[in-house]
Amino acid sequence: MSEPATPGLGAPRAVISESQVEAMISLLTDSNDKVLVACRKGLRQHGELAEPLLRERLEESSGDEARVVRAALLDVLGARLEPALIEHLLHAPDLERGSVLLGQLVDPSAQVDAVTAALDAMADQVAAELDPPGGDPDRDLTALTAVLARQSGLVGVKPEGAELLDVVLHGVCTRRRGIPLALCVAWLLVARRVGIPLRGVNMPGHFLLRHVRPGGHVVIDPFAGGRPVREEDCRRFLSGAGYPAVDVALLDASDRDMLLRTLRNLVMFGSRAGNRDLAARCARVLNALAAQGA
Repeated sequence: MSEPATPGLGAPRAVISESQVEAMISLLTDSNDKVLVACRKGLRQHGELAEPLLRERLEESSGDEARVVRAALLDVLGARLEPALIEHLLHAPDLERGSVLLGQLVDPSAQVDAVTAALDAMADQVAAELDPPGGDPDRDLTALTAVLARQSGLVGVKPEGAELLDVVLHGVCTRRRGIPLALCVAWLLVARRVGIPLRGVNMPGHFLLRHVRPGGHVVIDPFAGGRPVREEDCRRFLSGAGYPAVDVALLDASDRDMLLRTLRNLVMFGSRAGNRDLAARCARVLNALAAQGA
């Protein structure tokens, strides 16, 4: 006998078996669009059961089947991650955790452990160069730049040639490349691990970092291998982009700022790549946050 509906909560979700979910996965390659839409909807509704089965099928698939199974897996993940992202960004967002969630929207293989391990390994390399850290700001910054830009080979990708993975932290950690913001996020998270005080600089059309030190700061550009950027160059760039030539310290970006900017980048790059599902999902998250004043 089916469970009765709970007043005010609507009808309960139907119980479904693993074999029924596997049947829906098998029908993902059906040529009938109505069948495909129904299967995708069913998989979203039963995402907790569908996710591991989709991952298993993806490992066994190739060609067109792998493409549709991957799309269905991203759809299931996205349906779960969308409310989680909204909740995370509303309440004390953390740059690393939020960046992992955003990476999972793009790549189903993006896992917390893989990102953490990559950042830890780079931080260990930096720490090995600093004994102790914090004694000399110039030495600290030189060591960070040497490890990240040269030893680890983190390189910048121009936006016009960027792929979706270049927009998120997961892509930087696994492929050692990214657009300016994604690179800066990786640099920041490594620096935090070793106690080097970096801040994000929210420049229009670009992203920089500033190294805070006694009596001032040094602005650097990870996209250019950690090259120092003069204050007058920053002001000139702002003025040329139609913004007031303010002090760079006034452009500090919070964790929330960087995560929201990554979401906006995913809307833009997702649309350009023809990934309408990703672009729409990220836009919905942004709209939900705007509606709540975040």
